[in-house]
Amino acid sequence: MNKYLLIVALTLAGCHTKRPIVQDIKQPESTANASIGESRELFDAKVIGVIDGDTVDVLRGQETIRIRLNGIDAPERGQPFGNNAKQFVSDQIFGKTIQVEALDEDRYGRTIADLHFYQKRITLELVEVGLAWHYTQYSDEEALANAQVEAQQAKRGLWADPRHVAPWDWRKLSKVERDRLR
Repeated sequence: MNKYLLIVALTLAGCHTKRPIVQDIKQPESTANASIGESRELFDAKVIGVIDGDTVDVLRGQETIRIRLNGIDAPERGQPFGNNAKQFVSDQIFGKTIQVEALDEDRYGRTIADLHFYQKRITLELVEVGLAWHYTQYSDEEALANAQVEAQQAKRGLWADPRHVAPWDWRKLSKVERDRLR
């Protein structure tokens, strides 16, 4: 019981620590990727919307920013496990202040970023529980690759479905083909 109270007290104490609002840092060598810039911008923002498992809206001051999670691709809306991925992200961070590690911008104007909440990286968590794919077309990150292999071996989340289809392949399917897989 005393350990539980200590954990709660430390957690609550962490809520009041101040982190830098904006800071540029060098990109770690282990996650280097040609499509990602040389520096990252860190800022705190409140999650005000969860679009799907890999896209959220955050509020930074008075500005709303659409974030595309870095290095992963979650099931699409209407795709098996799409609602599960969205609900997982919502349960983890909706309405909460998180740290955004902005990396780049995609062709749709979304900020590509890693999201951190209490030392947890949301992208990695999604892959670990089997609710997202490591998006190897845009990421060669070893931690995401390893998390996917572990989730596959344990048949967690979407990996329990023998008919799982990667989102990048799902988007290419006709409506008839999609209906057959639901």
